[in-house]
Formats: sequence, structure tokens, C-alpha cells
Amino acid sequence: YESGDPSTVLFFVITQIIQLLIAWLIGFLIVNDFSEYIDDTLYYGVIVAIGTTFYLLVYRQNLIVLAQLKRGPVINRYSVLKIYQIRENITIFRVITSIAQRLIFACMPPFIFYPIYKLVPPNIGYDGLRLVSVSMYDCLLTM
Repeated sequence: YESGDPSTVLFFVITQIIQLLIAWLIGFLIVNDFSEYIDDTLYYGVIVAIGTTFYLLVYRQNLIVLAQLKRGPVINRYSVLKIYQIRENITIFRVITSIAQRLIFACMPPFIFYPIYKLVPPNIGYDGLRLVSVSMYDCLLTM
């Protein structure tokens, strides 16, 4: 449970390095005007999709391991500490999922309205749609 396995430490170090590199890249692109807001929205969408995929894979793997451990003790594989850790992991995943669902519900509308404003060209007869979209975007961000 708290053995400090080198693979666990390595996983967290690599994860932090990747997150820092992505943050520095996005910061560099924004500061130097290499990207527009629609690009940023796409970057964040891709990052969220990748993160969600890894989250679901790890959650599923924890469920599989828990099911294997519940089948019964097998010599050299069963560990009280391991089953406790897996149960704690699954509990944390469920709490994070509950929080994430509410957060997605609250944050999704701005990401729907902003692309409408940026992708619909001005002066082609849809200015009302553009203005309502940007107004809803601003309104929802302030909430």
C-alpha cells in the first residue's frame, strides 16, 4: 500500500513533466500570438479527451483487479494491502466522477457558444446568432 514502488514514483514524475510541457507550450503560443482562441478551445478539447480516456482506462483496470482479488485468495497474489488500495482507488474515482459530472455540466455551455461566434462569419445575415452566442458565452462565464 505504501511501499513507495519505483514504478509509481516514475509514473507521477512522467505525468508532471507532460503536464508542464503542455502548459508551457500553450502559454508560449498564447503569449507570442501563435494561436487564436478557437485553437485554444481545440487544444483544451483534445487534452480533455486524452485525460478522460486515461481516466477511464485506469478506473476499468482497478475494477478488473478488484474482481480478480474477490474471486478468492491465490498464493503469492492476494494481499490485504492491495485489496484495500484498490478499494480506496475506486472510491476516489467515484468521488472524482461525481464532481466531474457537475463541473462538465457547468462548464460546457461556454464551449458551445464560443465556437458559434468564431466560426460564423460576420455580415452574412447571421449577426443576431453571433451576438447572442457571444452574449451567452460572456454571461455563462461570469456565473
